[in-house]
This record gives sequence, structure tokens and C-alpha cells, in this order.
Amino acid sequence: MAKSKKRHPVVFGGVGYTKIPKSMSTTMLQVLCDLSQLYHGRKTPLKYGTKNENFCIEKGWFYWRRERAWPVLSVDRQPQIVIARDPMDRFVSMYGWLCIEEGLRRCGPAVHDIHDFARLVHDWVRRGIVPRGLPLEKHIHDHIQPAYRYIPTRFRYNKKRLRIIQYTDNGSKMAEKLATVFREAHIPEWAIQKSLARVSGTKHTRPLKKSHKHEWKKEILQNPKSLYYVLSTYYPDYEYFGYKLPKRKGF
Repeated sequence: MAKSKKRHPVVFGGVGYTKIPKSMSTTMLQVLCDLSQLYHGRKTPLKYGTKNENFCIEKGWFYWRRERAWPVLSVDRQPQIVIARDPMDRFVSMYGWLCIEEGLRRCGPAVHDIHDFARLVHDWVRRGIVPRGLPLEKHIHDHIQPAYRYIPTRFRYNKKRLRIIQYTDNGSKMAEKLATVFREAHIPEWAIQKSLARVSGTKHTRPLKKSHKHEWKKEILQNPKSLYYVLSTYYPDYEYFGYKLPKRKGF
């Protein structure tokens, strides 16, 4: 019988992180990969492709390196970062990524537009009706869940250690918010600056793509049935993260 791989605790450098798809998760894993390398003794993080979020996962987050560049808080005291995103914006981003981007049709033959996608997501999440003909069923299922479901139960109902950061596509603002949490975790300033270099001064949404998202959002807000599907599916996120429900009129 093959031996199972031993699991090692991941130490990002003093902070915890809850990954929520379509909420800056790829960039955050890259930031934590850089931070983990610095914590484990590298003066400069290894370079890798901008989309290769699995670099540190493949390397075991460098747990095997004995160097420790700074002392970290105990696990039960480390702040837990959650990037929260407006539920409607997150839904629209899901549609663009799963059904449109790079010409990939991952949503199957039943989805011809964002209204079909709204119905598919609602029926799957709220009613448990699994759509047929999806080429990447698990991948889509893992992306469309309400954001609050990704938060571990031990934090979901006890927010004392949660540091909920409201997402914006302004990189400088996101870097400032993250830096505040990093400082709370006693991460040294030089490591904060190096690990957040890929975030600050950047835009996380391309102009053309942002224009498309604006049109898709407008379509949802002008269609009562589609708006119902989205709000019914993601109402728990509006309630949990404190976002205001959108209004159909006055877009």
C-alpha cells in the first residue's frame, strides 16, 4: 500500500487566509507565496509566471526550509484574511471567467447568455439541480458557491479574528488594506513591501473586460427574473458581508 503524503502546517508568515474564488484569490496566493518564501529565508522571492498560483503549493510552501526570518504569532492569534467582493460583481466576474473568457465555453450548451447562467447557478446552488453537459462540472461547482460558505465554520460565526477586506480593483488601495493586517501580524515592514509589490500600483481589471462586466451587470439589473435568481442565490453574502441589495431601477 502506498504511503500517504504527510501534511505539514502552512505558515504564510504570520497571517491566515480564506480563499474565495473570483475574489482576488489568484493574486492573494501569489502574495502569500512571496511572503512564505521571505519568511523561510529567501531575500528575494523566486520568480514565476504571473498566473502560476500553484508554485508554492507544489513546493510545499517551503515548509522544509529551516530558516525563519521573523517570529510569528501563535496560530490561534493570527489574523485571518478574507477578501469580500460585492456579490453581484462577483457573479458577473464568474460568468465572464467560466463562460466567456479566452473563448472557453465551460458552461455547457444550455448557457447562451448571462440570464441562462443566472438560472443555472440558482437551480444548482438553491435547488440542487445539477445541469447536464458541463465539461468541467466540479470546477464550476467550486466557483459558484456563495462566498460565506468558503469561510471555515470556526470563523464563520466568530468573526473576532476575521479581517474582512472589501475588494476594489485599485491595487494601491488593496495593498494598503493588506499592509494594515500584515502589520497587525507583526510582519516586518521590508517583507510587507516586497510581498505586496505585485499588488500596489496595479489594476486588477482590464478596461475592455470591465466594460463587458458593466453591460452584463446592467442586463441582470434590468431583468426581474434574472435579478431574482442572483439575489436569491447570493442573499447570504449580502447579509454576511453587509453589502446593500441592488435596485432594479436607477442603474
